[in-house]
Amino acid sequence: SSNPFTLMFIDIDNFKSVNDTHGHEFGDEVLKQISTRLNHFSGEGRLIVREASDEFIFIVNRTDEETIKDLASELIQTLSKPYNVNDNQFLLSCSIGIAFYPMHGDNLDALLLSADIAMYQAKKQRNAYSLFNQEMQASHLHKMKVEQRLRLAIEKQTRFMAYQPQLNINGEIYGVEALVRWEDEELGKVPPNEFVPVAESSGLMVRLGELIIEKSLEDMGLLTTHLATPIQMSINISVKQFLHAKFIERLMAAMDKYHLDCNRITLEITENLFIEDL
Repeated sequence: SSNPFTLMFIDIDNFKSVNDTHGHEFGDEVLKQISTRLNHFSGEGRLIVREASDEFIFIVNRTDEETIKDLASELIQTLSKPYNVNDNQFLLSCSIGIAFYPMHGDNLDALLLSADIAMYQAKKQRNAYSLFNQEMQASHLHKMKVEQRLRLAIEKQTRFMAYQPQLNINGEIYGVEALVRWEDEELGKVPPNEFVPVAESSGLMVRLGELIIEKSLEDMGLLTTHLATPIQMSINISVKQFLHAKFIERLMAAMDKYHLDCNRITLEITENLFIEDL
């Protein structure tokens, strides 16, 4: 159709935790309640489709921005009301990405991609909507490039490590903190607050974390042989890495490999990482 319309990509935030905590039968009942609420928004010129387990597509034959914003706000308000399943009452939130046809895509795949990009922007706030714009597109393309180059760097076992001395009150070095740093041939210096979130979202964090630990402990082993006084090393790790089934096994294997004592290594996990992982 050549007629303009709006596509909303609706994602139920963190729905996986519902299935993990209560089971899939419970999750299916929640989805039925979500679908019932969404069906109240159907009607002439509107189409609601379930895209995946916790994702819905809402197509509206309107493109005036204020009307669409009001509709998105109403959707969020409706989906945020308490749910009751088997005497359990709880709340959910949702994120909505909005794209206009043909402005943000002249075919279904392009339009879905634009709405998906906007939805991930909304997810940064949760219980929010976001309208697609070209800045998001540029950011998405850059993120894809960072992911591609990071994947290649991990495969090549690129050196990611730098070390910051830790001093006592007498100005003596008692340890070092292992810092992750990355300089790419094409991208130049990429700050950790840019590539670490990409590693987390793309499933590369565990592999990157293993490489960081391996290289850090290897360097620690070399340092130990050249210093008269033993030192400590602090290594930052991610929640995903920490919760991986083989994390302890691989950590201990690396420590044995480089003949290091456990009491010389400190693993640091910040509280906000646990919060963000919930």
